Amino acid sequence: MASDEARQIVASIAALPEDPLPQTEPLRAICAADFYEIPTPQIEPLLGALVVRGKRHILAAATGDGKTTMVQHMLRAIVHGTDFAGFTGIGGDVRVLVVDLEQTVDDIQRLLRETELTTCTQIDYVHAPDGIDLNDEVEAGMLEAIIREGGYALVVLDPAYKMHSGDSNDEQDTMRLMRRLDGWRSKYGFALMIPMHCRKLPAGVRFTINEVFGSTTWVRGAETILGLQILGEGVSRLHFWKARSGGLPVRAHWDLTLHRD
Repeated sequence: MASDEARQIVASIAALPEDPLPQTEPLRAICAADFYEIPTPQIEPLLGALVVRGKRHILAAATGDGKTTMVQHMLRAIVHGTDFAGFTGIGGDVRVLVVDLEQTVDDIQRLLRETELTTCTQIDYVHAPDGIDLNDEVEAGMLEAIIREGGYALVVLDPAYKMHSGDSNDEQDTMRLMRRLDGWRSKYGFALMIPMHCRKLPAGVRFTINEVFGSTTWVRGAETILGLQILGEGVSRLHFWKARSGGLPVRAHWDLTLHRD
């Protein structure tokens, strides 16, 4: 090795920080309550095991298969303390933020009437049908300020693909977005609900988690993933694809009925 090259390598090593590698910690330190600088999210059932404070939840369905309608009925159960599909909402003074990035005002009003939430003061709405870019510091800062001031137990961002201006299949772009959202739910202690689109399947093809549209980063860190599939007029099938915290019948499905009246 030439002496000049050797000197360059030695200089590079000398320029490294004194502690370039992560430090090991004993298990007892990791289990200590004050080990992490980021606070542990508050864990609290808002709708049984179906919606839990501090967790990331995904509800996936094809366009028009009822994602937003189902979420609205879940919100009704949460704020009123009533039943949804066998799960009981927490009720009380729980507060919810819905960031609607797709529905028209008429559709939002119709859903609020159907779920008897037109006079509810516990649910706040941000209506931005053109979408937002949460990888943009200014737009993200505006939404974070709303979340910080609201003291919400649940934040719904609907739908996923309109939360940023990038490609939903872009792994790095999606990873940055998920880090931001997961950081917020940890910092402010809310449950995060993200309705997502699935691919439309031909008849007879099995509906699986692999049909969720976009980068796998969307679903990889989620604690709960549900799939919703319309079977016919007023009849849907709810698939339980993932439930990291337990309490749900993973790999099973339930048939649901809905009547507009």
